[in-house]
Amino acid sequence: MKIYHWIGSLRFTASHVGKDTYVDPSVQIIGWKNVSVGSGTIISEGAWLNVNYRESPEVKIRIGNNCHIGRQNFFSSGPLIHIKDYLALQD
Repeated sequence: MKIYHWIGSLRFTASHVGKDTYVDPSVQIIGWKNVSVGSGTIISEGAWLNVNYRESPEVKIRIGNNCHIGRQNFFSSGPLIHIKDYLALQD
Protein backbone atom coordinates (compact mmCIF):
# COMPACT_ATOMS: atom_id res chain seq x y z
CA MET A 1 0.00 0.00 0.00
CA LYS A 2 1.35 3.43 -0.95
CA ILE A 3 1.09 6.28 1.52
CA TYR A 4 0.28 9.64 -0.02
CA HIS A 5 1.00 13.10 1.36
CA TRP A 6 -0.27 16.44 0.15
CA ILE A 7 1.46 19.81 -0.19
CA GLY A 8 -1.19 22.25 -1.29
CA SER A 9 -2.74 20.50 -4.29
CA LEU A 10 0.39 18.41 -4.96
CA ARG A 11 0.21 14.68 -4.16
CA PHE A 12 3.37 12.67 -3.62
CA THR A 13 4.30 9.27 -2.24
CA ALA A 14 6.10 8.78 1.04
CA SER A 15 9.14 7.44 -0.83
CA HIS A 16 9.95 10.97 -2.04
CA VAL A 17 9.99 12.66 1.37
CA GLY A 18 11.38 11.67 4.76
CA LYS A 19 9.67 11.90 8.13
CA ASP A 20 9.08 15.31 9.76
CA THR A 21 9.85 17.22 6.55
CA TYR A 22 8.03 20.45 5.72
CA VAL A 23 7.67 21.78 2.18
CA ASP A 24 5.84 25.12 2.03
CA PRO A 25 2.75 25.05 -0.24
CA SER A 26 4.22 27.88 -2.36
CA VAL A 27 7.23 25.75 -3.39
CA GLN A 28 7.28 24.94 -7.12
CA ILE A 29 8.57 21.47 -8.00
CA ILE A 30 8.87 20.53 -11.66
CA GLY A 31 9.76 16.88 -12.12
CA TRP A 32 8.69 15.76 -8.63
CA LYS A 33 9.25 12.07 -9.45
CA ASN A 34 12.98 12.89 -9.83
CA VAL A 35 13.29 14.71 -6.47
CA SER A 36 14.12 13.15 -3.10
CA VAL A 37 13.95 15.05 0.22
CA GLY A 38 15.32 13.59 3.45
CA SER A 39 13.91 13.58 6.98
CA GLY A 40 13.64 16.70 9.11
CA THR A 41 14.18 19.03 6.16
CA ILE A 42 12.45 22.37 5.57
CA ILE A 43 11.95 23.94 2.13
CA SER A 44 10.74 27.50 2.65
CA GLU A 45 8.26 29.63 0.74
CA GLY A 46 8.90 30.58 -2.85
CA ALA A 47 11.64 27.99 -3.45
CA TRP A 48 11.75 26.38 -6.89
CA LEU A 49 13.12 22.92 -7.80
CA ASN A 50 13.36 22.23 -11.52
CA VAL A 51 14.44 18.93 -13.06
CA ASN A 52 15.41 19.65 -16.67
CA TYR A 53 15.50 16.06 -17.93
CA ARG A 54 12.46 14.18 -16.63
CA GLU A 55 12.38 11.23 -19.06
CA SER A 56 14.29 8.83 -16.79
CA PRO A 57 13.19 7.68 -13.31
CA GLU A 58 16.52 8.53 -11.60
CA VAL A 59 16.68 11.12 -8.82
CA LYS A 60 18.13 14.37 -10.19
CA ILE A 61 17.74 16.57 -7.09
CA ARG A 62 18.59 14.87 -3.78
CA ILE A 63 18.23 16.89 -0.58
CA GLY A 64 19.57 15.24 2.56
CA ASN A 65 18.36 15.03 6.13
CA ASN A 66 17.97 18.03 8.44
CA CYS A 67 18.54 20.64 5.73
CA HIS A 68 17.01 24.09 5.45
CA ILE A 69 16.38 25.58 2.01
CA GLY A 70 15.57 29.26 2.60
CA ARG A 71 13.00 31.43 0.87
CA GLN A 72 13.14 31.92 -2.90
CA ASN A 73 16.07 29.59 -3.61
CA PHE A 74 16.15 28.16 -7.14
CA PHE A 75 17.62 24.80 -8.20
CA SER A 76 17.74 23.62 -11.81
CA SER A 77 19.35 20.22 -12.27
CA GLY A 78 21.49 18.74 -14.98
CA PRO A 79 22.70 15.23 -14.13
CA LEU A 80 22.41 15.61 -10.31
CA ILE A 81 22.23 18.16 -7.52
CA HIS A 82 23.05 16.51 -4.21
CA ILE A 83 22.65 18.58 -1.06
CA LYS A 84 24.15 16.63 1.82
CA ASP A 85 22.83 16.39 5.39
CA TYR A 86 22.74 19.44 7.68
CA LEU A 87 23.14 22.09 4.99
CA ALA A 88 21.34 25.43 5.36
CA LEU A 89 20.84 27.73 2.37
CA GLN A 90 19.38 31.09 3.33
CA ASP A 91 17.65 33.71 1.22
